[in-house]
Amino acid sequence: MALHPKKTKCMVIGSKQNKQLTLRLNETVLANVICHKVLGVIIDNNLNWRQHIDNVCKALNNESSLLKHILYYLTDEMKLLYYNAYLLPMFDYCCTVWGNNNKRYINKILIFQKRAANLILNKPIRTPTDRLFKQLKWLTFTDICKYHTALLIYTTLNHMAPS
Repeated sequence: MALHPKKTKCMVIGSKQNKQLTLRLNETVLANVICHKVLGVIIDNNLNWRQHIDNVCKALNNESSLLKHILYYLTDEMKLLYYNAYLLPMFDYCCTVWGNNNKRYINKILIFQKRAANLILNKPIRTPTDRLFKQLKWLTFTDICKYHTALLIYTTLNHMAPS
């Protein structure tokens, strides 16, 4: 694959100092960045995933508010379908990479997941999360990350993943 000099970026990962690289590709100096979106995941130079999680939360907020507005026009089955089609993929995508993060960041996702459960089941905000998730047969976000990580390890160890 040929690299496009104007679209290619460089980043120093893990450095506490603000070191800049000067890399050239076909006489073009590559731009230094501190964060960049790669295949839908925002990677920053400290690998703390805060920006990615903030981005996911913003998207979840938009979809949750839409669900709140159309809630009364949907059956219970349609509400679950909406969750599985629009909300779940947002925090499910690549969660093996960014989902085992700082608990404070991950709690933001759990809050959106609980809000969706409250909306779907039409329950008050103070309803215990375990009861909601058990009724919906959902895993918490942390359990989803553990499941996907276990699945990735299993497929890798059993030579079922691409080489």
